[in-house]
Amino acid sequence: MNQQNPAKLIVVLLALVASVYFLIPTYNYYSLPQEERELNPTQETKELQKKALNLGLDLQGGMHVSLEVNLLELMKTTANNSTLSSGLPSPEFQKFTSVLEEKSKGSDAEFFTLFGEAVSETGIQLATYYGDGDRGISNDEIIAKLKEEATSAIDQALAILRNRVDEFGVSEPIIQKQGDRRIVIELAGVKDKKAALSLIGSSALLEFKLVGDDAKIPDFLSKIDVKLAQNDFKFSAKATESDTASTSSNETSQGLTDFGKTQTDSAKTDSTKKDNLFEPEKNNLFSSLVAHNPGSSEIIVPNKDYAKVMEILSQSYVKEGLIRYEFLPYKREATATNDTPWRFILVNKTAELTGKYITDAAVSMNASTPIPVVSLEMDGEGSHIWARVTGNNINKRIAIALDGKIHSAPVVRSKITGGRSVIEGMGSIDEAKALAIVIKAGALPAPVDIIGLTTVGASLGKDTIEKGKMASYIGAILVVIAMIAAYRVMGVLACVSLGFTMLTIFALLSAFHATLTLPGIAGLALTIGMAVDANVLIYERIREEIDLGKTVHSAIQIGFEKSKSAIYDSNITTFLSGIILYTFGTGPVRGFALTLMVGIITSVFAALVVTRLLIEFVYKKKDTLNVGGVTFLNNKNINFLGYGKYGFIFSLVITFIGIGAVLFGGLNYGIEFKGGTVIEYNFDKDVNIEDVRASLKKVNYGNAEIQTFGDLKNIVIKIDTPEKLEETTQLLKNT
Repeated sequence: MNQQNPAKLIVVLLALVASVYFLIPTYNYYSLPQEERELNPTQETKELQKKALNLGLDLQGGMHVSLEVNLLELMKTTANNSTLSSGLPSPEFQKFTSVLEEKSKGSDAEFFTLFGEAVSETGIQLATYYGDGDRGISNDEIIAKLKEEATSAIDQALAILRNRVDEFGVSEPIIQKQGDRRIVIELAGVKDKKAALSLIGSSALLEFKLVGDDAKIPDFLSKIDVKLAQNDFKFSAKATESDTASTSSNETSQGLTDFGKTQTDSAKTDSTKKDNLFEPEKNNLFSSLVAHNPGSSEIIVPNKDYAKVMEILSQSYVKEGLIRYEFLPYKREATATNDTPWRFILVNKTAELTGKYITDAAVSMNASTPIPVVSLEMDGEGSHIWARVTGNNINKRIAIALDGKIHSAPVVRSKITGGRSVIEGMGSIDEAKALAIVIKAGALPAPVDIIGLTTVGASLGKDTIEKGKMASYIGAILVVIAMIAAYRVMGVLACVSLGFTMLTIFALLSAFHATLTLPGIAGLALTIGMAVDANVLIYERIREEIDLGKTVHSAIQIGFEKSKSAIYDSNITTFLSGIILYTFGTGPVRGFALTLMVGIITSVFAALVVTRLLIEFVYKKKDTLNVGGVTFLNNKNINFLGYGKYGFIFSLVITFIGIGAVLFGGLNYGIEFKGGTVIEYNFDKDVNIEDVRASLKKVNYGNAEIQTFGDLKNIVIKIDTPEKLEETTQLLKNT
């Protein structure tokens, strides 16, 4: 019948084989016990998960991270004139920030309310430190301007975190503001806290700093000891309780090492001599904790004393004593043990170059070793600065720091032009990928503090998920019954084609490691409807050709050819809508759009190729064809144009009713658009989600979003904010 059938058959068979291949990991992964998948996953399980189809947060839960943007640090970095000409902090500004810090501790009050109170208490003139020193600007005007900058910084942090999560491959995340300075992130399927921290917790502040003069270190150690004695320094309980266990875990921060035409660190500590390095000098608090490693610009700190040293170095008067320098720790190596000491290096406080000049960061493999590296590219200005810095500091060391930790301090051997750099030292391809993501996304405009990190259950709840499954099964069965009842054998072939569509959709989603969420399932449902519509168009067209007396083979050929335009028109317009949603949408909206677009491509292919192959195979040697069809369409004498004016009037009335409803009644926005209230309940024992939802129905909150928070004893309920919040909260509590 069709000379192209063998080629089409090969394409369909290849698609089937590929679909099975990509779906096998998904089947194998979800066949594993839940404990093996989530609680104690092996390396093989993790690798299997990377190839499997993800379920969204609403279907399987994941990681809940609460962040707070550190506006205090933002205010410090925003100030233009907070240091004196000597390099020391301004006493007035230092007093102001100290008062503000005390007020902010443990307070839920709006930050700039506390900011204003601190201004009143200290009598500071903000124009001296903000607004380029213009004395004509009042404190109120500056506070209003700082408010705008803080809001912009939080929005920027929100966008950067969203980019990081999207680039990392965690699909359908929930990322939203909470209050005036908090950000909540929920990552579907992520149960590893360490992985979440490495992705979200990093500020990604990349700095290139000159290493200080080693000869200054003995004098600095003495100055620090004097400062500690003068201020009667005492360690905090947190520092004194810190032991080997608190700092022995290997850090997950990414490693930066050699760049361009340089060589590795010139000074390394001889671990065999470490016992001789830690002879305590009892009269000197700081000196008794550290040991100078001559010729390296480094001090060595025992692992058990790391927290104490960090606390000393964080004191403002210690920073003053170091003037234009600071001690920064090296990152821990992957092979570090409890006996491995920490290395601190003396560097300039001011960075020669920062990550803002980095335009791209990509993962590649080292040419000489099978180890992943991250290649950096700088913009024109960054390239110029880097060439100048390296050219002026040949045979000197430049430290590369990420978020306050040194990753390498190589010696510059020649001037580096072209704005290229290489970051080495990663333990795995995943570590390199994570580093490239945070650098490429950019540094956060202000530090973020992680105030909560826990696992959450499916936001839909087990009961809702089960009901959704049941509804999907019933819908699919009804579609199959309707198609077979209407088109008999042709209906069976349409159902087979529909099965092919669903198989390839899930296979493509698995191949791209996409995430299936409730909006995605809605996209699948829409795809099924459109796939059925395409078959109905084809079958009705074939039936018309049969009624006109065409042969079976001719009717099939003409039916498919003449129905193509209608199928293309309806699917292309919907596909374009999907592109727009995917381009401008985020989170669940993109999930819906992706599923919809994949479904359109596969359903059109199935209708025009798979269905045709099946029909031509079944009716290859038959001379009769009973298509069946919808009987009321058999009447071809319906005067549609005669009823046109009534249809126009009816459409006009409905349109005006719709416009009036929107203008006068408004739209009923959900929590996603207008926000709401989050209520957390802590029970003495595990609770049943179905029972909780039944109780909520009694007070007209049956559609509330319910999540487990950590375990079944902690429940979070998200509802629209009621007019009488306290009364409603108490009512919910009593249920």
